[in-house]
Amino acid sequence: IARHTPAAVDLWQGPVGARHDFVGAAASMEVKATLSHEGWLVKVHGHDQLEPINAENRLYLLLLRLEQHPSGHSLNDLVESIVQAGVDRFALLSRLALN
Repeated sequence: IARHTPAAVDLWQGPVGARHDFVGAAASMEVKATLSHEGWLVKVHGHDQLEPINAENRLYLLLLRLEQHPSGHSLNDLVESIVQAGVDRFALLSRLALN
């Protein structure tokens, strides 16, 4: 999202208690991640978390399987790449602190 708009951090509403992780005018995205190597077991926080906000808003579900790898990126690396895409560092770190 950050590659498409520097306002990505403003769309990231999960840390402030919104129904979906990212909320835009026409679409929302719920992101679920797992460390499991088998299946896609993720935790849904209420029945409305997988429902669109309204009839005009599309909801996308992004499932991520995470695993550690010796040559993988650190959290600092990921933050830096998001900042390099144009997102405000202070705003991003403020949202991360809410998690």
